Amino acid sequence: MTATMSCFPDDSQRATDDSDVDGVGRDDLESQIALKMNTPGALLWIIWAAVINWQIASISDNRCPRRIETLKQLEEKFDSTRPVVYLYWYSAVNRDHFNWLNYMSVVSAIKFIDPSAIYVVMYGDSRRSFYFTLEEELKEKFPEVQFIQMASSLENDSSAITEDILPHFLQSRREVGIIVATDTLVGPALWDLCFTNSSGSCNSSLDTDGVFVSANRRYYDRSFISGIVVFRRNESSLRLLEGKLNSLPEEYSGPCVDQVIDSGDWERIPCVTTLRRGRYHETFHDHITPELVHSGNSPLHRLIRTVLYDSPEETTPRKLDQPAIPNDVHMIWFGKREFHFIHYLSFKSVLTVVNPRRVFIHGDVEPFGVYWDRVKPDHRVVFVPTKQPTEVMGVNFTDVPMEHKADVARLEILRQYGGLYSDFDVFWVRPIDHLRYYDADVIASYDMAPHCIDFPNIIQIGVFLARKGSEFLKLWYEGYRNYDLYRGHWAAISMCYPYKIYERRPERVLIDNHLQV
Repeated sequence: MTATMSCFPDDSQRATDDSDVDGVGRDDLESQIALKMNTPGALLWIIWAAVINWQIASISDNRCPRRIETLKQLEEKFDSTRPVVYLYWYSAVNRDHFNWLNYMSVVSAIKFIDPSAIYVVMYGDSRRSFYFTLEEELKEKFPEVQFIQMASSLENDSSAITEDILPHFLQSRREVGIIVATDTLVGPALWDLCFTNSSGSCNSSLDTDGVFVSANRRYYDRSFISGIVVFRRNESSLRLLEGKLNSLPEEYSGPCVDQVIDSGDWERIPCVTTLRRGRYHETFHDHITPELVHSGNSPLHRLIRTVLYDSPEETTPRKLDQPAIPNDVHMIWFGKREFHFIHYLSFKSVLTVVNPRRVFIHGDVEPFGVYWDRVKPDHRVVFVPTKQPTEVMGVNFTDVPMEHKADVARLEILRQYGGLYSDFDVFWVRPIDHLRYYDADVIASYDMAPHCIDFPNIIQIGVFLARKGSEFLKLWYEGYRNYDLYRGHWAAISMCYPYKIYERRPERVLIDNHLQV
């Protein structure tokens, strides 16, 4: 059973470590345990005591105005069981993709409900692409999630719940069921089903009639529902549930509203939906991606980061007092070629504007020509004989385009040495020394080229900085094991794939779109 933070309504009633919880203090509790140690129920007393002690300790946290609930009270509310959770997804509403919003909905239910079983009921097939692989990732990361494939046609959510989900629930022998639309985010406050009303008191319709509904009809399709439904396993509750589903309002009501999000404490959010076109509509919508919540301190941002990254803190790398990336520049030169004027301009801008300690040119054949003769005498210029990659992660690279060989080589080189990588068609106009001070594996910018279908952005591989031993570059490099799957795709592993890594590991990447334009 997931424990929830318990609090008094105000600081004046706050308990201390020696206070009673429902009339039981630490000393009394210990004496009762001592008396019971010789009884057959000793183990149950120890477990009960541990829970009570945890609740006493949790009172020192002053972040929420909730009432204290002992284990006994929780048992009364939930009949000593963890609920079974159903999330339903339908292809028409989600444009055939199992997207980030759907993924976060499932993960939030796992984190904050801790169900005995969790099912994702799929109406229609989700379309896979190089970007949309979240359904597979969810199955791999959370093998306890069970997917149920249904027919592609679905007239409305009410029929899905009453005809498909409820019969399945009745076979589960669980006392409490929770149904979540996959456009809805579950918050930490859903578990105790205790929502503060306008008078400041604590309400829970589940305590009285066995059904709690915080949902309404979608504003763009009245046949479908957004929100959360909680119900007990009894005949009267199920009849009431069906009646409520058939009479849901078009105007949203319930705890999943803007004022709950605005409360200032992300841990008091019971649920969030995409329906309200209010303050957070620009952040929380059907097309949400992790990039939109990497920074920002609103309760919603903090909740989503907790769901995705297990921490509410911002993921942007911090700035250090000392540089983390060496002041060296690395460039790639494969093949026997003349060093032209365009190469000379790029190289001179590196020497003059970036002003590195050294410039390493990694290549299998040294450049030649009058312009190479002009820059070669600079003591900072070092030519490093480097063979072209012939095999990468088990993939034969003998016959791949030269540009892809150079893409791999720059990852190997910067991971080994650290520094700045720059293509020979880049002209530098401003120093970037300040970027070397960030505690990041990689510092890069986005590319504007439309190489990657479905991707919100892609990473520019022509200019980026990396620290020695970069874990991000290691993951990027390992992506080339799938190179043959996208051999005809110009930028799949070189530019699209690193963006997917960034979405999942943002704390190690700094995106600065002033780096290259």
